[in-house]
This record gives sequence, C-alpha cells and structure tokens, in this order.
Amino acid sequence: MTSNRSYREAMCPFTVIKYFEDDGLQRYDPGFLMTFLENTVNTFLNQRVKLSNGLEGDIIFINPIAYSKPTVKIGDKFIDLKKVGAVDIVDVI
Repeated sequence: MTSNRSYREAMCPFTVIKYFEDDGLQRYDPGFLMTFLENTVNTFLNQRVKLSNGLEGDIIFINPIAYSKPTVKIGDKFIDLKKVGAVDIVDVI
C-alpha cells in the first residue's frame, strides 16, 4: 500500500494506518493488528512529515488512542493532530 504500483500511486503510511484503524479491527485479529500498528507507527518518531495544511514538522509523540494522529512539532509549536481534526499527515519526508 505504501509502494508505487502500476495500477496506483503509493499511499502515505499514515493514510494506511488510518485505514487499519477504521476497518482493520473487523477484518483482522485485533491482537495482531494492534501490535503491528504500534510497532510500525513507533518507527516514525522524530521523522519529518508534511501536513495537509502545507506545514512541515517532526513527529514527537505517538497518540496511543489514534496512531494516525500523532503530535507534531512545527518550529516552537506543538500540534496534536487528534485535537485538530482537519489536519492530516500527507507525506513522510
């Protein structure tokens, strides 16, 4: 899902994580899925990301309630994407 294919463009990893959060619990074993998501999302700590509002920042905290909505540091400000519903991560830089 995160790799380019001949039939579709690569998806942002956080879009895929959101997909699994929304639909994965009905399709996959919750124990395996949550372990997979937790381990996957933790690899993005301190990674630079681009947000849907055009800003760029660094992931500094993974929200255990919503893995696809971490806290991002932009300059000297912290944005909790869980609280700012209209902003999503669109790319990992």
